[in-house]
Amino acid sequence: MGPDGRLVRLGASSIEDSRLLLDVDGAVFAGGGHSLKRGDDLYSEAAASDMLNPIFRRWGDVGVKVLTHGNGSQWALQEAICKEKLRNGQIEEMPPPHMITKETQDLGGGVFKRALPEFTDQNAEIHNTKVVVDPNDMEPRKGTGNWVSGRESFDQAGVACLEHPERPGFFREAVPSPRVLDIIALDNIRYEIQAGVLVVACGGGGIPVIVKNDEIDLDVSGWDLEGGTEIHQRNYKYVPGRVIVDKDDATRELADRLGLQLMVAVTGADGCYEYFSDPNRKRLVPSMTPDGAYQFAADHIPSTGDMAPKILSVADFVRGGAGRIGLITSAESLMRGDVNQMTQIREGLRAV
Repeated sequence: MGPDGRLVRLGASSIEDSRLLLDVDGAVFAGGGHSLKRGDDLYSEAAASDMLNPIFRRWGDVGVKVLTHGNGSQWALQEAICKEKLRNGQIEEMPPPHMITKETQDLGGGVFKRALPEFTDQNAEIHNTKVVVDPNDMEPRKGTGNWVSGRESFDQAGVACLEHPERPGFFREAVPSPRVLDIIALDNIRYEIQAGVLVVACGGGGIPVIVKNDEIDLDVSGWDLEGGTEIHQRNYKYVPGRVIVDKDDATRELADRLGLQLMVAVTGADGCYEYFSDPNRKRLVPSMTPDGAYQFAADHIPSTGDMAPKILSVADFVRGGAGRIGLITSAESLMRGDVNQMTQIREGLRAV
């Protein structure tokens, strides 16, 4: 439908009927921070199980190589806990942002590790991933925190903010979300996968670092696998201040470097919708080419929306290698298994 070739014929009605989806050389599954949330519990094993159930039901031990997860609500919780400890004199100063991110990686990864034995006999390990980000991409554009009426409090504090795309006059803090350029200690992750270990990586998008003087060789691990000792500490530094690394962008880079064939972004919606806010025109788009996905993001998703980075990251992953496939959908839709009720992104499909 249309000259851009965005809408395509899938040739299968279910995941089981689609060999392209099941017969893949490794897959990564990315869940948002909501994948760990059940009610007020931000580290819920039941919530993690709901995400893992359809994944292992469809792909099993052979296909699933890596899990990644967001940490939005979890990060805010850990920051609030630290602030309370500071007020009570339990700590002398606030930990730097990268330490809070690491804590959410340990806690969130721990939830998945405890939930996994229900679905697989594989061992699982948490990788406290550090990601190299672009130091020239530090414009505040990622919203965080609660929406509030008026921007005065942000202006008085000298804090950047974003206006709500559908509620004029409501604002929330904006922080940098730089593009991910590489993964530190990638060979450590590859080593674990080759040993049959399921790796939980890139929690919260990873801990952002920047390379100092381009000294680090980004094509090597940065780790001594025999001793487990980090050997490139001097060659990078932590990004100061609050920075949100997009979890889907980090997952894209990780999957690309590992040579995986399938990237599944598990979100709260069944897929990508045209005219999402208009119930009379709202329609799920079951499939797109990468070019169609780029156009879709430009046409239908506000720049401050949460879905646009997901679409762009999956499209970039697919564009990066022959035969790659991307899915954007919910755990519930994966459980149903109807490929026409999720959004698939891949090259070489015939337009209808």
